[in-house]
Amino acid sequence: MNRKAVSPRRRSAPRIGILRAAVAAGVILASVGAARAWAEDAAILTAPKTLYAGGKSSFTVTTFDAATRSSIARAVTVELTDANGTQLAVLYSGSTGSGGRRSASFDVPALPSGTYKVRASVTGLGEALEVSSTVSRAPGILIETDKPIYKPSQRIQGRVILLDNGLRPLAGQI
Repeated sequence: MNRKAVSPRRRSAPRIGILRAAVAAGVILASVGAARAWAEDAAILTAPKTLYAGGKSSFTVTTFDAATRSSIARAVTVELTDANGTQLAVLYSGSTGSGGRRSASFDVPALPSGTYKVRASVTGLGEALEVSSTVSRAPGILIETDKPIYKPSQRIQGRVILLDNGLRPLAGQI
């Protein structure tokens, strides 16, 4: 039987290649682990698409750890800004609490109709969260009649009231 002898150098060469690959993989995994350990917190801002000037509205901010997805308490400031980012009103300032969530109601300022932003600044985030919202000043109309059902040929008597977004009567023509 004729066998070739394999030199030790040839046998160890693949092992060194495997060792180098394992070390490289270990460095890559260590880098990924380090990136996860230093990852920022994450947050979600939920706000209505339309706000009604003079009315009430609400928003929700949820904060969590980006790596583990577990809820965390963070300080939050929510403000209403114009399209240029100029602050018009502070809607909320406080904390999300240990559950990582804060829902708050606020009175919408009496602003002209247009596009505005609800901006949430959360500690632990690199930049503020923003949701674009439209402010509407469209009034509501309430129509009342003196009775719920009329017979044919009966005269309908009633009144019409113009209401703002806070359901308060407005002076004006209908």
